[in-house]
Amino acid sequence: MRQLFSKHNTALYDWLFWLSLFITGLWFALKIAGFIKTPFWIEFVPVASIIFGAGIFFQKVEHIGDDLHDFKTEMREFKKETHQELSNLSTRVTRIEAKLS
Repeated sequence: MRQLFSKHNTALYDWLFWLSLFITGLWFALKIAGFIKTPFWIEFVPVASIIFGAGIFFQKVEHIGDDLHDFKTEMREFKKETHQELSNLSTRVTRIEAKLS
């Protein structure tokens, strides 16, 4: 369940990040073209969008860190299971060799 939830959040963060980047780019393009003539307080819209985008970026990095931690945990479990299976296989081979001798 957590994996599905994590993938859902990642997709949401992707969309929000690209949306904030698009809004910032559109605002700068319209401002440079002279279509936006705004008072000083409204000029903080791109700054807010950049801050919002940065927050989303750090959320994505945090989720990547969580996924990496989960991957490392799964790899440790896989290593233990593989080691146990190889140990059992080695024991079986030793028994077979003993019977054949």
